[in-house]
Amino acid sequence: MSTLRRALTLGVMSTLVGISGLSCENKAEKEFAKSQGSNNLGASASVKQLMAARHLTESDVEAALKTFVPSGKRDPYMIFASGGQSGQILVMGVPSMRLLKVIGVFTPEPWQGYGYGGGSDKILAAGAQGKKALGWADVHHPNLSETKGDYDGQFLFVNDKANGRVAVVDLEDFATKQIVANPLVVTMAARSSTPTRIT
Repeated sequence: MSTLRRALTLGVMSTLVGISGLSCENKAEKEFAKSQGSNNLGASASVKQLMAARHLTESDVEAALKTFVPSGKRDPYMIFASGGQSGQILVMGVPSMRLLKVIGVFTPEPWQGYGYGGGSDKILAAGAQGKKALGWADVHHPNLSETKGDYDGQFLFVNDKANGRVAVVDLEDFATKQIVANPLVVTMAARSSTPTRIT
């Protein structure tokens, strides 16, 4: 193939590629161009492009901003959620809903070493029912301490519904300080007391 023929072939191919590129339609760019007429948010072009690319409305962006807490900043509120059969308490920030801390309460928590030496294994042992050591729980109903009817934020009390125990968590350091077993209650969970006849 001659040099002239190669040059013509490359030129024609380049032109065809260029023409096909011009005929492609970018819907996100069209939407963005339409939205440029109304500058409701007063946001930068990059925010508007992001909204267009993700098909977000102003309401979507407003909702996201209401729950956003930048890294290094603190949430104004916390949730102390019962961990159920994990035997732990989950601390979450509000409005970000970030998991801030897992508090080991009735069960060992290996990530923080709770129940693996030091004073924490003694706290867990104090929650035994008689001579029976318990390594599991069903955590429910966390309650904040009060002074004269107002929450004081000093302690969190939580019960082990399955084994009739209550724990005290110090909110100064978010650590369990005491587990008290009720010797009169084996379980607080609903159980059938009607004898079942097996035939």
